[in-house]
Formats: sequence, structure tokens, C-alpha cells
Amino acid sequence: LTYCDAIAGLGDWPGLERILAGEKLPLPDWLLELYRARVAAELKNDREAGVHWTQAQTYAAPIPEALIHLGDYAEKVGELGEAAKAYRRLLRFDRFTRKAYVCLIRVYERKSDTTELRRIMEDMVKAYPDDPAPQNDLAYLELLLGVNVENARQTAQKLVEKYPDLIAYRTTLALANLRRKDYPGARQAYEKSTLVWEQALPAWQAVYVAVVGQLGDTKLARKLAKTIPQARLKPE
Repeated sequence: LTYCDAIAGLGDWPGLERILAGEKLPLPDWLLELYRARVAAELKNDREAGVHWTQAQTYAAPIPEALIHLGDYAEKVGELGEAAKAYRRLLRFDRFTRKAYVCLIRVYERKSDTTELRRIMEDMVKAYPDDPAPQNDLAYLELLLGVNVENARQTAQKLVEKYPDLIAYRTTLALANLRRKDYPGARQAYEKSTLVWEQALPAWQAVYVAVVGQLGDTKLARKLAKTIPQARLKPE
């Protein structure tokens, strides 16, 4: 394994291809196929790479640790679709379900796929009904997408009432009121828990700026907006 990694690190893909063509290599089948997929991709043989990825997924399917390794490797080389496949298979193992969800969220965040993130959060809410974090995330994503706005607002309101000090939940409530054009309500969402700009996530900053702008202070809103790292915001 270390030797193969070293050859890959040198970028000697033809050399690694010759090694992988040998018989009785002391590596599990799923890992051999994973290497073969990488080699084929580097040698611009996309069709062959796809075949090896499929084989790697099949061999790894009954082994949760193999699926984690495969998914992580796929992420590192930019094969996000293959990473998602591995993590979805990981969902079947109760001991790794939450980890699989976390990994899927990371993949679809990188893909900027808000719709799929919403589907994942729907599943998480069903799987962990007593966990408020997925409830808030689902409400937030639905508000970004402009669906189920009133239900999302009610969820945010309940979470703020139960956890008044959490700015994440207040941000979701503020966004809900923005969607409903209830600008005083959006302002009130921040009244008992102030957003500390330097500590806030970019998404929270964006919602806060929208509230400030809708309340009439466009000069401050524009000034703050310039400091938000745009690349870390969702398309919506």
C-alpha cells in the first residue's frame, strides 16, 4: 500500500498500472479497483475508470470502513458522485449512519446542490426527531429555496423560543420573516441575541445584511456586504 501510494505520489501512472496488473497483490479487491480507477482517470481512459469505480463500490459495499475510505478518497480526487454513492451505502450501517449523513452534507455543499441538501435534511429530521439542528437546517434550506415558508417559519419560531441564545436559529427566523416581507419581525429576531459580525458564518452575515437593507440602512448593508466571502455562500 505504501509503495503504491509512493508511485502515485510521483505521478508515475503507467508504472502504477503495470504494478496493478500483477497477480496476487496483497491488497483487498476494493482497494485494487480504487487504484485502477484512479490510474485509468489519470491516463484519460474515462470509460475504464467508470468500470473500476463500479467494481470498487461493489467490493466495498459490505464493509463500512472500506466505504468510508473510498468516499474520502473520491472526495480528495474530485469524484464527488462516487463519494456520494459510497456514503449512501454507508447509511445502511446503523453505527455509521450519522457519519454518513455528515459526509453527504459535505459532498453536496461542495457541489452547491441546495435541493439535494434539503432532501438529506428531510431524512435526518425523520431519523433524529429530537435533534433540533437538522430541524433548523431543513427550515433554513427551505427558506432559501422558497418552499414551505410558513412551516419553516413556525419551526424557526419554536426553536428560538426553546433556544433563545442560539444565533443560528434566530438567523433562520429572520430569513423566514424576510421571505414573508415582515421586516419588523426580521429585526425582532435579533433583539435578544446580537449577531457578532466577526464570529458569524457567511450565511448568517448575508441574512443579517438583507435585514439591515430592508430596514432602510442601505449604506451600512452595502458596507457589510463587501466583507462577506461570497464563495462560501450558497447560490440561492
